[in-house]
Amino acid sequence: MFGFHPLTVAWPSGWAWHTGPRSEYLEMILAIHATLGAFLWLAAR
Repeated sequence: MFGFHPLTVAWPSGWAWHTGPRSEYLEMILAIHATLGAFLWLAAR
C-alpha cells in the first residue's frame, strides 16, 4: 500500500493512467487501493 506511489513516479506508464503535476486519476487510484487494502487486511484477520 505504501510502495504504490514510488512505483508511479519511477514507472508512470505502468501504474498511472494519467501523468502530470496534479493527477486526479492517480489520487483516485491510490485512495481506492488504500481503502480496499485496509478492508482486505481486516477481512483476512
